[in-house]
Amino acid sequence: MVSVKEVRSAAVRAMEAGEQGVEYKIASDNLTCREWLTRLMTYTGKQKPVWTVPD
Repeated sequence: MVSVKEVRSAAVRAMEAGEQGVEYKIASDNLTCREWLTRLMTYTGKQKPVWTVPD
């Protein structure tokens, strides 16, 4: 998950100091699926999904 502010800063830095034709990756924290879903639920105000596994 990368914030819009981080994307903006990285894009500006790439335009100012980057090389034409080079691709730049924008990354933030390395999260597990559980951590990512927890952050997503916090930001959206939604509940975590519940999956039922049949017997």
